[in-house]
This record gives sequence, C-alpha cells and structure tokens, in this order.
Amino acid sequence: MLPLQVNGHTPTILTLTLKDSPPEWLPGISERLTHFTVYVSFARTVEAVWSLIETEHPEAIIAPADCQHSLQLFAAVRDQINDLERPLLIAVGNTIPDAIAEWQKDVFLLPPTIEHFELQLMNLLKLHSSNKQLQHTNHLLTQENRRLDMMAESRRQHFDEMNLLKNAIVRNVAHELRTPLLQVKSAVALLAEDVGSTSTLIDYAMGATARLETAVRNITLLNELLNDSQDVYTLSPVVVSEVIQYALRNLRRSWERKDDIDRVHTILEARLPPVLADRQALGIVIQLLLDNGLKFSQDKVEVDARQDGEWVVITVKDYGIGIAPDKIERIFDSFYQIDNSTTRRYGGMGVGLAIVRFILDRHKTRIQVESQEGKGSSFSFRLPIARIGRFH
Repeated sequence: MLPLQVNGHTPTILTLTLKDSPPEWLPGISERLTHFTVYVSFARTVEAVWSLIETEHPEAIIAPADCQHSLQLFAAVRDQINDLERPLLIAVGNTIPDAIAEWQKDVFLLPPTIEHFELQLMNLLKLHSSNKQLQHTNHLLTQENRRLDMMAESRRQHFDEMNLLKNAIVRNVAHELRTPLLQVKSAVALLAEDVGSTSTLIDYAMGATARLETAVRNITLLNELLNDSQDVYTLSPVVVSEVIQYALRNLRRSWERKDDIDRVHTILEARLPPVLADRQALGIVIQLLLDNGLKFSQDKVEVDARQDGEWVVITVKDYGIGIAPDKIERIFDSFYQIDNSTTRRYGGMGVGLAIVRFILDRHKTRIQVESQEGKGSSFSFRLPIARIGRFH
C-alpha cells in the first residue's frame, strides 16, 4: 500500500499517552499509521515530548483530550513555538472537556474509526501544511513590505533634504542677486540721465539688467509655486480687461525694449463677464504668455478674450517662429529651451511657461497650444464665469 504523503514527503506523527494506561483508540491508530508507513513516535513524559519535537520535528502531535497534561503541553507548544514551525495539535476523546479552550488545540476529534482515520488525519495535515505555507508567504511579503516602506521613507527623507537644500540655494542666490541688481539698475538709470537714453551702451546695459531682473523674479516665483503645499488661491470675480492692463504695465516695466509692448493688440468681446480667478496669478499668466509671444515674434501679438457658454476663453497668439510638433509637450518643463545651444538667438531661463502651467493647474484648467513652424503659436485656456450664486 502506498505511503501517505504531505507536500511530497512522509509525515512524522508524535503520539502521546502521558498516562499509565493508554486509551483504547491508541493501539488502533498507531497500527494504522505504521501500516501506511507514517513515521510514528511515542512519548510518555513531557521531557520526551520536547526532545522528540526538537529532533524529529513532527507534523502533528496526537494526545488524549481527557488528560490535563496533554492540554498543558499543547498550550506550552503554542506559546513557545512560532506558527511557521509548530506542529498540528490534535486532541482525541469521547467528549470535549471544558478545559479545552479555543487557543489550546487546533483540532478536536472524537475517537475515529480505523477505516477513516488516515483520511481525516491527512486532510488535517494538508490543511495545516497549506496554512503554514500561507503564513510563510505572508511573513515574506510582510518583510518585503517593511523593506520597501523603509526604502520609501529613506528616499522621502533624501528628497526632503534635497528640497530644503534647493530652496536654500534659490533663496540665497536670489537674495545675493537682488541687491547688486538694484545697484546696477540705479547706476544705469543715472547714466542714462547724464549721457542720454539714445546711447547704445546705455540701451544694452538697461536691457541686460531687465533680463536679469526677470530671470531672478521668475526663478523665485517658480520655486515658490513648487514648494507651496497649500495649492490654494483666493478666487474672486476678476475683470479680464483690468488684468490684461495689469499684465501690460508689469511687462512694460520689465521688457528691455519698451516700444515692443505696442505690438500687443487686445481683442475683447463686448460685455465680457468677469471670471472666477486669482487676480494676481492670472495677471502673471497673461504677462508671461505675452512675454513669450514678443520674444519669439517680430510681428504683432494678440491677446483675445471671448465668452464660450459658462466659460471665458483667453488666447495669446503670436506670428513668430512657431514650435515643432515634437517639442510642444516639453515647452512647459522647467528650464527647457527649444534651442539649447550656447549661441541660441532667444534669451530666457525656460521657466515662464512652466510657471503658466503651475498657476493654471491650480485653477483646475489646462492650457491648449496650437502651433505651426514659421507661422506662429497660440496659447489658450478657459476660466469659469463668476456667478453671484457661487459666493453664497
């Protein structure tokens, strides 16, 4: 007759008596198990049990349920051996004693018939083995999750440290640049009064200081946007025409060639309703889009606003060099330059459109780009109309 198998090996069964006279069912069980070539060991003392557990590592321990020593031993085995290594504990008896608590035994069996005992036992052993495998797998997964959590925490701490360092560098650089920049700007203004604003050198110096001032301001603003954990703007009714004028005033102060601002054409739909937005942030968006259009076009730049249902669509369009299709998605990346060569024609830090995207993202709206190389580009976004009911 074939031996009984559990996961490909022959199990070892430890049978306990711990009594002067063995119970009636014990000889039949032992004979049946031996007949099926299951390894059977016997123990009559607690010391012998622990010795066999350490040397033979049995898959199951069978003991009489009406023996107090058996129950105490079961409790000790559960307490001292972890679940992955502990054998199946089987109490056998005619009745279930009150002393058998749920935590003291794995299985309680009435004295089995010899014909069905091996089937009952093997099913229990297989279930017990499967449970141990699941526990082992769960243990490995728990360890792996703990390892991944530790790695994630370490990376988060490293990211936070690098972020703090980056913020400190940006703040210090911006601070160190602002003071000498103001001094240079004041000196250039005084020279312009003495020499005259028509001087080529004065024009060059004023243009250079304007570019540097814009670069410092944009880098500082981008850093603030990246590190603003609140992501909240104060939304209120905003008149689009007023924000456009606000953007043009700021642009005129910072643009190196003041006459270029006259190339901006404003096209507003009559009776345009106010939009729901942060006034200052919206002004920055329009200013940066106009700055971008003036930089890459020698022709006019149009800013258009018109109602579309419950929205107002704002578009800034230029007639300049345009953008290659494969570069449109990247122009909103921080510090990205369409032409990154050292001899590129167009200046700037490559952060203006990144700022535009961040601000519009926080307004929960997206910017759309249409462009054709050699013919120009248009940047459009929409904002909700400010209804009175939204503020109650």
